[in-house]
Amino acid sequence: MPSLEAESIHILRELAAELDNLVLLYSIGEDSSVILHLSLRAFYPSKPAFPLLHIDSNWEFCEMIEFRAQYARQELGLDVIAYVNEDGIAEGINPFDHGSKVDTGVMRTPPLKQALTNGFDGAIGGGRATKSDRGRRNVSVRSALGNIAGTCA
Repeated sequence: MPSLEAESIHILRELAAELDNLVLLYSIGEDSSVILHLSLRAFYPSKPAFPLLHIDSNWEFCEMIEFRAQYARQELGLDVIAYVNEDGIAEGINPFDHGSKVDTGVMRTPPLKQALTNGFDGAIGGGRATKSDRGRRNVSVRSALGNIAGTCA
């Protein structure tokens, strides 16, 4: 585990050094909270030099949004950018009446694409890996359209 943590911290520092306008995708969930924690460790005693980006579907628990405000903004003093698809809210899009595929396609993907057009040259996201995933890429370089443009390990 210490080697995985060290590798992750190295990657975060390298990304911050190489990219001018980086953002950390922050869902307030377990995986993105681990990446946030690693970012805090990577740049301690300073704060990470990049904001957090939360795509708010308007279906998160109120406690999650309160936690985001209390922990990320107030306790850590980090800049949190929240995007909401107001048109989707006006149309009443939700995962229960429209299914998760439609909900994600309306409430998550368009706001994420819109947010990423605001000059970010890199976005950090995280997910769990199994032993079989261990040999896969750590970083995927994508075009502005989200297509994989190349990889580096």
